Amino acid sequence: MHGINSSFSKESNQINRALLSDDTDELRLYAFSLLENQQNYLNKQITQYLKHYEQSNNPEQKGLVEKRLALLYWELIYRDLIVGELRKLILDKSYSFANEALQ
Repeated sequence: MHGINSSFSKESNQINRALLSDDTDELRLYAFSLLENQQNYLNKQITQYLKHYEQSNNPEQKGLVEKRLALLYWELIYRDLIVGELRKLILDKSYSFANEALQ
């Protein structure tokens, strides 16, 4: 299990997501913990960049922050950390920040 999760790839997260319905408590908890840790890490980065975004008055700097936010939101989707209806919302946020960065 540890070897599969050393890269935090989309594929390993898909395996972890499948393990969430496993009958073995240890596997289920381990998979949940790995997914949650990755999501928390990305969400903390998003929160930090959102603060920079709100405080930025420099258009060039704001564009770089918007680009980074678009990539972070996309990373949540790419790593298969977001499922269900929230997935569309996160994709919309990524798209919105990407468009703003291009302005």
